[in-house]
Amino acid sequence: MRRVRRGGRGTGGVRALALLAAFALAGEAFAQSPRTVRPGITAENRAAFEALEAAERRAIQDDLVWTGDYVGTVDGVFGPRTFEAIVSWQRSMRLPQSGVLSAADRAELAAQAQAARNEVGFALVDDPRSGARIGVPQTLFSKRSDSPPPNGATRWQTPDEGVTLDTRVFAPGEADLAGLYERLTEARIAGRTVTYSVLRENFLVVTGETAEGKFYVRYDFAPDSGAGIRGFSIGYAKTLAPSVDPLVLAIANSFDAFPTGAAAPVARLASPPTSAPYATGLVVGPDAVLTSASIDACARLRIGDSEVRERRPAGADALILTVAHGRDFIAPPVANAPPSGEAVALASSGQGYLAVVPGSLEDGRFFAALQPGAAGAPVFDREGALVGLVLDVAREPVRIAGVAPPSSVTLVPAGSFADALAGAPSADAGERWTAGRLSQTYRGSVVALVCAD
Repeated sequence: MRRVRRGGRGTGGVRALALLAAFALAGEAFAQSPRTVRPGITAENRAAFEALEAAERRAIQDDLVWTGDYVGTVDGVFGPRTFEAIVSWQRSMRLPQSGVLSAADRAELAAQAQAARNEVGFALVDDPRSGARIGVPQTLFSKRSDSPPPNGATRWQTPDEGVTLDTRVFAPGEADLAGLYERLTEARIAGRTVTYSVLRENFLVVTGETAEGKFYVRYDFAPDSGAGIRGFSIGYAKTLAPSVDPLVLAIANSFDAFPTGAAAPVARLASPPTSAPYATGLVVGPDAVLTSASIDACARLRIGDSEVRERRPAGADALILTVAHGRDFIAPPVANAPPSGEAVALASSGQGYLAVVPGSLEDGRFFAALQPGAAGAPVFDREGALVGLVLDVAREPVRIAGVAPPSSVTLVPAGSFADALAGAPSADAGERWTAGRLSQTYRGSVVALVCAD
C-alpha cells in the first residue's frame, strides 16, 4: 500500500524538513517521466470515468497527485496520463489493472490521499490580501506574514525559511501579462536560468533555477473580473526539490485566482474548453485560412460558427481552407531565410484567446511547450516575421506541475507556402518584437479549427 510515511515529532525547521522528506515518498513518481505503464484506454474504462460527475473526476485526479501516481493538471479529462495513474495505483495495491476504480478502491484511494494531505496540513485558503484561493501545506508552512511590497500579498514559509510561498496582486491597469512575462524571462538577470515559460492571454507560468534554488511563478488575468492580475510564486532550495516539486504540483492545481463561493475540497487549475481546438489556422484572406495540421481524420471541420467548405493544397505540407470566417487579417512579413534563435508560436485556445508560446528555433525545428491544438500554429521570429507553421503536436502531452514541458516539433517553412501569402512583405531587420506585441498584432488572424464530428 502506497502511503506517506509518518515522521516522528520534532520542532521548527527539523520538523518541517522531516515532513518534506516524508512527502517525497509520495512524490517518487514525479521524477519518473515517461512512465513505464503504457496507455491501454478502452471504451469501457473511458465510459466508466466519464460517467462520473465532473467534480468527482477532478477529485480522483487530485487524490492520485497525492499518492504520487498522477503528474498533470486536475481537469477531469480522461487521457493516457489519468489512465496510467489509475493503473499505477492499482498495481501498487496488487489490484487488477483495469483503469476502473470500484467503490471500495475509490474509498481506499481517497483515504490514502487524505492521509498525505493531513501529514502536511494541506488546505485551501482564501487569501484576503490577494483575493485568490490557494492550497497551503500549513503544517510545513507554519510561518505566515505579509509579502514584501509593492505587489506582495501573503507569505507562507517553513520555519527555517527554506521554502517560501507568496501570493501577489496587481491592481487593474497596473501591469499586463505580456509585460510581466518579459520581466520574468529577462535573459540578462545574473545567475538565473528560465527552464520553462508560457504566456497566454489569461495566464503565464515561468519556472527556473538559480545557483542554489528553484522557483515557480504563475499569474492569472480575467478580463471581465475587473480585479487586475493575481498570482503566486514558490521558491526553494535545490536540495529540497525531490520533496517540494510534488508540493508545487499540488499547489498549482489548487490555485484559483478569482474564486466564487465557499472553498471546495478540491480545486482545479483550469477547466477543459467546451469546444477544444482540434488545430490552429492562420487567416490569409477574406474566406481563406492556412494550416499545416493533419485534419484528414475530421470530416466536418468548423471555424467559429461556419463549416469549412473546401480544402486545397498550399505546398507540400499545408492546406488552404475555404470558410466564411468573418475575420480581418494582416499579411505578416515572411522570414527571408530559415532563422535560428528565439521565436514565438501563436496557437488558438478555442476559448477566444491565444496561447502565446515562446521557444527557440534550430535546424528547422521549434522547441517549445506546445499544447494539444497547436498544430498549424504560426511561428514568428523576434523581428515579427513569419517563420513557418507547426506541423504536429502530441495530443496528450506529459504535464509537470500543471504545465507541459518543452518538446521539439517540425516546422513547415514559410517559403514552402509563399503563394498562399500573396502580397505579404519580406522581412527587414528591425527592432525586437515582444511576445505581447506579436499577440496584439496577429490575434485576429489566428483561429481555432474545431472538429464537428
